[in-house]
Amino acid sequence: MRRRRRPLHLLEVGIQWPPEPFLSWKLEGLAAAGMLVTVATRQVADPDSKLSRVEMLALPRGREQTGLPVVASKLLRSLVVAPRRTLRLLYEIARVPSDWRHERGGILVLLASYLPLLRLRPDVIHFEWHSSAVHYLPLYRVWRAPVVTSCHGSDVTLFPYVPGQEFWAPRAPEMLERVSAVH
Repeated sequence: MRRRRRPLHLLEVGIQWPPEPFLSWKLEGLAAAGMLVTVATRQVADPDSKLSRVEMLALPRGREQTGLPVVASKLLRSLVVAPRRTLRLLYEIARVPSDWRHERGGILVLLASYLPLLRLRPDVIHFEWHSSAVHYLPLYRVWRAPVVTSCHGSDVTLFPYVPGQEFWAPRAPEMLERVSAVH
């Protein structure tokens, strides 16, 4: 049996930083067991908070960090570092319906939030919440790694006419078809 050269890399996307205690315990336990654990988040309450052996990657929050010069420089950098993955991402974003791009803040906001994730080469991607899993649908084919999502109760029953769920509820079936596993 061939030995791995590097530890398994788990990318946890869409949780707040610092994570809730039950998530902190899970992530620190996986890191203690030898996994490389990265949390990619747009919700950073305390950037100085640390978890033992868990890396935090802060993603842009919205329009304030996504001006054309910023996105253009990130795009050029990613074309140098990961040209095939960047071109695949642009193709996937082009396939996203225009209403979705508009709801998510436009193509620049999508690009700005996706580009920092291109440099990562995770072995497994996990979304703790279905709504986060829907937001990152265009990256599933770019990552080329298993994508797992978890259900915690409130996201099991969809109410598409409840304020706040009108974006992700109609896209949940596609997300559930494309993930590798549901926990």
